Amino acid sequence: MVSDRRVFFGPYCKYKQDYPSRFSHEQLLIILEQALRQILAMIEETKPHLILSFGTTTLAEYLVYLVAKKKGIPYRQFKSTKIKNYLSLNQNIAGTPEHVKKRYNDSTPFSEEHRQLAKEYIQNVQKQGVLYEGAIMANRKHLMARVFKSPFYLARGLVSQIKNTKDPVISKDPHITNALGAAFHFHVRQPLASLMVEKKLEKSQKYLNGSELDQIGDYVFFPLHFEPEVSLQVYGKPYQNQIELLRNISQNIPVHTKLVVKEHPRSLGFRPVSYYKKLLEIPNLYLVNPFLKGYQLVQHAQAVAVITGTIGFEAAIHGKPVMVFGNAPYQILPKSMVYEIDSLNSLAVDYQKLLEQHQYDEESLIRFICSNISEAVAVDLYSVLLNKGGRFSENQDGKSEKERYEEGYRNLAQALKKLCCEIQANADAA
Repeated sequence: MVSDRRVFFGPYCKYKQDYPSRFSHEQLLIILEQALRQILAMIEETKPHLILSFGTTTLAEYLVYLVAKKKGIPYRQFKSTKIKNYLSLNQNIAGTPEHVKKRYNDSTPFSEEHRQLAKEYIQNVQKQGVLYEGAIMANRKHLMARVFKSPFYLARGLVSQIKNTKDPVISKDPHITNALGAAFHFHVRQPLASLMVEKKLEKSQKYLNGSELDQIGDYVFFPLHFEPEVSLQVYGKPYQNQIELLRNISQNIPVHTKLVVKEHPRSLGFRPVSYYKKLLEIPNLYLVNPFLKGYQLVQHAQAVAVITGTIGFEAAIHGKPVMVFGNAPYQILPKSMVYEIDSLNSLAVDYQKLLEQHQYDEESLIRFICSNISEAVAVDLYSVLLNKGGRFSENQDGKSEKERYEEGYRNLAQALKKLCCEIQANADAA
């Protein structure tokens, strides 16, 4: 239930911090039981040979995964590798995908083509940071563009709301968000609140614009997660209170070391000013301009700490020591590069070990990247197939949108056909 923000949190949790659940504990249990009964009945009726899922970000999707695992039904989840436009079909929902782990530990050499792709990818990341298909292009321009579109979306929200109030089913469903309220929060309140928050933060002596990064001495860089999101709700469940995690980090790094925190650009205007005031109460913590590029902060950092974010992978490529608190796909990299924190009780000792044992290992990075792309499929999932606006998309071949659309589905179909043949062969062998 925690994985599904629409069930576990408030009605406007996608647009602002809205923690109080709209359902009581008893109602949550009823929702859980009804969902499980219907999913079990569906699986009993259809008897699937394979279950495909987009993710475990809803109650039903998570339950389907657990039921498939319990019943031994082959399961795959569509998941971006965060490497160019490579899409993976994962058996597990968190950590390093099983097929990537198997290929990474296999001594069989990779093709020269894949190795060259991996080397070029490392060089590009070191120059401009991680850019992958589907990444949300969150910057000041995109944020303020919402305000200019607000009249249209507010009008559409009002029409939807009028229709919903006349529908006897929808009007009684507390799970459905008020359409007009959602449009207001996304297109008016959040963009304007982001301006107000930024103005207030700029007045603090502990707010950095970026030019000071090479002058403040040793620091640990921590990127805040957008929340509630799968990165915290599923992959980093013990660390959903990021303020307290940051307090722990600040108290366990050397006394002269600073903790530099960057807000997620999507979250600006999402959290109240009081949230940042609590952060700034931590003596050695500094906030930095949220629209700075991650790699700019990584380059000057002594080390990088993340819960599960891609910034950790980027930092490893930049040759920086990385602390990971949640379940990240790149945790399979050597401990001398990426150090998994098992307990906050040993954080000070672990941090010292991380610095002392750190060693950049390009061959391990190449193996990890090759393990992902050799077992994945090239698909522009978010920007083309799902047609989501404001997403990063790389089209170096200059193909038309129709060509990319057809190519994406063709590649995906071939990958699924291959997967089904493997599952059938395993079933026949059994």
